[in-house]
Amino acid sequence: KYEIDQFLMRGKTVGFFLDQYDVNMQNFQSQKINNGLDDLLANYGAAISKGIMLDVQCQRINVQTRQGFFTIQNVLNYPPFPVATDLKKDNPIVKGLDRMTFIYGSPVEIKVPAGSKELKAEAIASTSVHSGLNASPFMLSPMMALAPAEADKKGPFSGAVTLEGKFKSFYAGKPVPVLKENKDDKTKPAKKEPAAAKPATLTESQPARMLVVGNSKFVNKQYAMDPMSIAFFMNSIDWLIQDEELISIRSKGLAYRPLKETSATTKSLLKMINIFLMPIALIIYGILRWRVRKLRQKNLII
Repeated sequence: KYEIDQFLMRGKTVGFFLDQYDVNMQNFQSQKINNGLDDLLANYGAAISKGIMLDVQCQRINVQTRQGFFTIQNVLNYPPFPVATDLKKDNPIVKGLDRMTFIYGSPVEIKVPAGSKELKAEAIASTSVHSGLNASPFMLSPMMALAPAEADKKGPFSGAVTLEGKFKSFYAGKPVPVLKENKDDKTKPAKKEPAAAKPATLTESQPARMLVVGNSKFVNKQYAMDPMSIAFFMNSIDWLIQDEELISIRSKGLAYRPLKETSATTKSLLKMINIFLMPIALIIYGILRWRVRKLRQKNLII
């Protein structure tokens, strides 16, 4: 943590892609991850909340179920894979993208004081207004009702946040941590060289950039691959190293055109039209053809 902190204080850029939970894809049980970085991030102006984001606007997944001797494929909406379409289009990371899919992601809260002149924070990818937060996830089976419950904290939630400016060191006014020797290490110690003088702890950074995402699994091949999420990750790297020329090229050709949500009445009406319109049209056409043939037989028309 000290090395990360001082790296940032030297004006370098840092990207945090952190999962709060590890979910076993065999039984869909989740386990909390303690990465030890919560206090560090909070000091810089961002905090990853406990819980997993659920959204009605989500990715669909294939689930296999067995019924007797048969294996059946089910395609289901999976709320723990929210699709964020509320993107900050003027930010280079998401410019040209239509969506960002989070895989068991957690919300990122901005902790920078309002009106701060030293630091600028911005949410660049947020879930829909229909999202909720499962604060104590345990079982996330797609065969369960996983839509946000009434008691859940309501969205939208920020899944990714950028911070730019001058950061305060987490170790300002604190002693420099010392790496402890591992007493269980039986290897022969190497000849010790005279210790070089350590530079003084930097307490304020040069202008730097930071990206905090409450998710890392969206680039893992084990999960459903979303081309736009991969583009988001690559754009993030380019933005962090301040090489943004490829971003506009990479985002070309990627489009997301979801169907608009319709009411139950409209769905029923469209269903009836699809079922009955064609047979009725064929009947009317047949009647017209029959009438024309009758009129020709009577020499009433040519």
